[in-house]
Amino acid sequence: MTSSRSARSQRAASALLPTPGSKEMTTPNKFQIDHLGIAVRSLDTALQFYEQQLGFPTAHRETVNQEKVNVAMLPAGESRIELLEPTTTDSVIAKFIDKRGEGLHHVALKVHAY
Repeated sequence: MTSSRSARSQRAASALLPTPGSKEMTTPNKFQIDHLGIAVRSLDTALQFYEQQLGFPTAHRETVNQEKVNVAMLPAGESRIELLEPTTTDSVIAKFIDKRGEGLHHVALKVHAY
């Protein structure tokens, strides 16, 4: 049963994808990924991994008091990875980590006006 369900899921997903050479494949995309927001417990520990193991340089670090987070931006091609460390236990990021653990918090899209 799993394999037939999996086959149906693959067919359904492929129906949503553009056919190679079609107009959809040649038309510029209206959306781009601006950045991926990753919730982390420790910015220093996460940066050690992203810089030393994955080779991402840190372009910018700041504290955003309004959001109660420390942020590090790492360029990733035309996009960025945004590491988010909570500065207080009542911040949105701290609550996210408590509930779901460290990981992908959000995907931010850049929308091009046509």
